[in-house]
Amino acid sequence: MTKFCPACHRNDVLNPHAITPERTTCPRDFFQLVEREIEDPIEEIFKGRYRTTACILPGEKHAIFKVVDVEESGDFIVSILRARSADTKRIIKFVDVWAGVKHRNVLPVTESGVSADKKFVYVISRNPGGKPLTTILDEHGTLPASTAVPIFLQLCDGLERINKVSLVHGNLMPAHIYQLEDADTANHMLISCDSVLARFVDPSPDAVASDTDVSELSPLFLGLEFMKTGEMADASTDVYSLGTAMYAMLTGLPPFSGKTFESIKVSHKEEQPLSLRGAAPGIEIPGLFDKIVLRTLKKEKIERYPNVEALRKDMIQAADQSRIYLPAQATAGYTAQPYTGDTGADKAQPTSPADFIQGNPSTAQAPPNPANTGPVDLRKELDELPPETREELEEKVKGLRSHVWVVTLVAVLVIGGVGALLMYEGPPEDRAPAWKKLSWTMAMSNGDGALNSKSFEKAKDEFSNALKIAGEIQDGGDRKVKAMEKLLIVHEGLHDKKGAETIREEIIKMDQQRLQRDEAKIK
Repeated sequence: MTKFCPACHRNDVLNPHAITPERTTCPRDFFQLVEREIEDPIEEIFKGRYRTTACILPGEKHAIFKVVDVEESGDFIVSILRARSADTKRIIKFVDVWAGVKHRNVLPVTESGVSADKKFVYVISRNPGGKPLTTILDEHGTLPASTAVPIFLQLCDGLERINKVSLVHGNLMPAHIYQLEDADTANHMLISCDSVLARFVDPSPDAVASDTDVSELSPLFLGLEFMKTGEMADASTDVYSLGTAMYAMLTGLPPFSGKTFESIKVSHKEEQPLSLRGAAPGIEIPGLFDKIVLRTLKKEKIERYPNVEALRKDMIQAADQSRIYLPAQATAGYTAQPYTGDTGADKAQPTSPADFIQGNPSTAQAPPNPANTGPVDLRKELDELPPETREELEEKVKGLRSHVWVVTLVAVLVIGGVGALLMYEGPPEDRAPAWKKLSWTMAMSNGDGALNSKSFEKAKDEFSNALKIAGEIQDGGDRKVKAMEKLLIVHEGLHDKKGAETIREEIIKMDQQRLQRDEAKIK
């Protein structure tokens, strides 16, 4: 028995961070989880040649297994399709062309065919040995742009090669994108054809699935043209499918979700996706990439990128403008920076009685001198000094007084300078007195402190104050959006759905205005 999500293909074996025993819905797309007995036909088809090590997808009509070659000890991925439910001729034709694709970002097919009893169609690929992209996302939540963009470029390269042999992938599911297991090529991604094969299984993509009947083909990352009757799929269909995967990598959520496959299809066809910032408040995503991803998800082909080459060109330009490092060769492997969390900075050690006993110089203090107790009469001490010494001290006091005047003058100048700095309004793109900007920063800091201690009402007051101050700062709305993102978290913590929705709509509205300003930069 295995538990899995039919929408994103996560399961409790390969994705234990997401599909936990107590969950009933997928935390990524909120689809109802399914528990199913694993039907393993590997032995029946291959007669002991392969041994199953894990089930990737326990579908009824389309199942995917990890296997090991018993004789050669090689690891492989095997897709099994029931012949009575599949278009065998189209599958074999598609796989034959795919097998001829030789590219570093495309997982090659090593063998395909039909079982001896004609009951199953099988497609075999060598297992790259790394993690599927869903596992990487589950471990880190989302991928920062600095890590995600080089992956996007690799996926563009692989899709470009596939399109050049007149194939359309159209179902770029993170569960079937693999990381090559090689320390020297971390984040070297490979596109598998396993998720494509579901397109050749009945029911057809435009069929209506009931609430109880789960179709084999998930529309979560499917190209839009495969969900529209009579539409012709082409290179722009792969742009759309890649856009859904890019959206999920940057925000942690797919652009469209639902409780049934039919509701997901309706969302794809009729709804507009939230901006990346609207979907994931608090995550730093460069505005240019927000614009790019939203363009990939346009309903009409003419409004999308015509192919992945055009998309790739814009991403490289946006990365340069957003100061995102890219490898010297855009197709080269990219080493991601590890998630280190707390830096473990040294903390001051408390002083203990043992420190005084051992005389530890870093913590020990000199014991008090009983003779140096009580008030000191400075005039008496001065009168008891010899005349020459007293005159010398008086001269030094006069010198100190003159120094005091100099210090006072300097202090006045410094205070005046600080005042001038506080009143300085900055450049045109960030115009407001510095003291006002500091006030906004302090209000945000106080709000964060209250939020961390779950004092939601206090946090609400602080962030509301920050929002008010931000309205007086001419910075293109950046501070205002940050304050609203924090208020959104507060409203969610207070379970105020109406207030949260109002804030979210305002963020999206401002985000759209920002995207319009950035549009000229990307062209």
